[in-house]
Amino acid sequence: MKHKITFFIFVLFCLQTICVHCSVVSPSKKVPKVVETEKELVDQVKKTKDILDKAKNEKKDKKSKEEAKKKIAIDEHKPAYAMRPTKEGKRRFEFHIIGGLSTESFYDSRQVFGFWHDQVPLIPLRPKLDPRGCDINDKDQLNMLGFRTCIGLHVKGPQLWGAKTSVVVEGEFNGLPSGDINDPSISRFERVRLDTTRLFRLERAHFNFVWRNTNLLAGHYYHPLVLDEVFPETISRSHGRGYDPFDYHPQIKLRHRIDNFEGVLAVSKRFYDEGARLAATPDLFGQLNFHINDKHILGAGINYHVQVPRLATDAGYKTTEHISSIYPFVFALIKARQFDIKARFTYLENGSQYNIMGSYGVTQRNEATDEWRLTNIRTLSFWTEFIYKKFSKVEPALFVGISKNIGSSENIIKGYSTTITEDCVERDICVPLLDRSILFYPDYMFILAPRIRARFGNFTLGAEIEFVRAAFAKTRFDEDGWENDYDNRFRIVNTVSVSNFRFLLATFYHFDYIPFSWK
Repeated sequence: MKHKITFFIFVLFCLQTICVHCSVVSPSKKVPKVVETEKELVDQVKKTKDILDKAKNEKKDKKSKEEAKKKIAIDEHKPAYAMRPTKEGKRRFEFHIIGGLSTESFYDSRQVFGFWHDQVPLIPLRPKLDPRGCDINDKDQLNMLGFRTCIGLHVKGPQLWGAKTSVVVEGEFNGLPSGDINDPSISRFERVRLDTTRLFRLERAHFNFVWRNTNLLAGHYYHPLVLDEVFPETISRSHGRGYDPFDYHPQIKLRHRIDNFEGVLAVSKRFYDEGARLAATPDLFGQLNFHINDKHILGAGINYHVQVPRLATDAGYKTTEHISSIYPFVFALIKARQFDIKARFTYLENGSQYNIMGSYGVTQRNEATDEWRLTNIRTLSFWTEFIYKKFSKVEPALFVGISKNIGSSENIIKGYSTTITEDCVERDICVPLLDRSILFYPDYMFILAPRIRARFGNFTLGAEIEFVRAAFAKTRFDEDGWENDYDNRFRIVNTVSVSNFRFLLATFYHFDYIPFSWK
């Protein structure tokens, strides 16, 4: 036993000597006294082992910090796609529940055409004369709506391929029927179904990959023609419809920025329109932006759209007729000291695809087979917006826009159909749904809309005055002699103008809630 104790004391003495020599144990510390009992020996060995482990861990931590510094220095010079996600980034999710409720009260000086109980006004109704010559549509109205509730989920996901990932799903509850629930032929159960099928409307459902200079979006989103850089911020839900293209499309959109230049490429498809769905070519979109001091933006772009109105003629013959349209545009965003100024000019062929006047017509027709050769009816559109940014809670602004029908580039055949009514579809120049001609066939539309917003945290008050003036052909499509109001290129030559004032008061409450994060 004594030999064992003597051996352990010798080993302990050697270890302590090595530690002092290697500066693991500070020289200022005294070397423990030689122990005589077995218990003291065990305790001393344990303490010495702890000292060695601590020194080893400190050395390892120091090495890890040095390697981390080197990695950061290297990553600063790597492209974004070459950076690997951290271990934490592989598993972390953050959920945001967003939404809001709005109520609106508005007075119109005239009957209007719009969507969702005229909550989205587009244009005043053209004159409709009774036998005495009185305009039936010259009647004011007041409405109050409070059923618009939007809700969405934003999820920030883990990094993938060096990109930040996220998913967005948003929709709104309109509470609007999808059919005529007042039709006496519809059963009570069918009315309930019609009144609930439109309760929820999906607006956005897409994912994003965001790198340092690149952004990839795929899913259901605003059509690429609806520019993120310049978008009308009106209080009215029209958001510039009739002057600025607006629609939702499934799409894949890629953004990439190099210095002050930013390029955008996208493909999209309008799935709910039969003419667009029958086409084998998607919408093709390209855009180029130039950033000035990361404040001002100048940009231009173009969209290409193909539509197939039908697969067979009225005579029963197969047809391959189609209509191709282009939509070039230029825009500017100027951020002055106290003003944000937006402006956009767009040339549209068949603008009805994006809620702007315009369509297409028949320029040649085969009498035997009823095959058509089609041409676009073109539109010029311009709008600008001034936003005063001096105040922190109050924001006055002004929106001005105009759209003008400039007709087709070729002569259009007029009136070969024996019956032309406002309900006619795919006949003569009413090929693209003339039952909506009140919207898509005025000569011009003009809007002047001053507004003011007051923000109090998540609560917003808004007031807006909207003046809209439009010119229509004097004769309706269902009346004799309507052809005399148009020239051979479908430009209106005999017009009658109408105007509408809308006074709008609205309240908004928005929320953004993070219920939890999940790893």
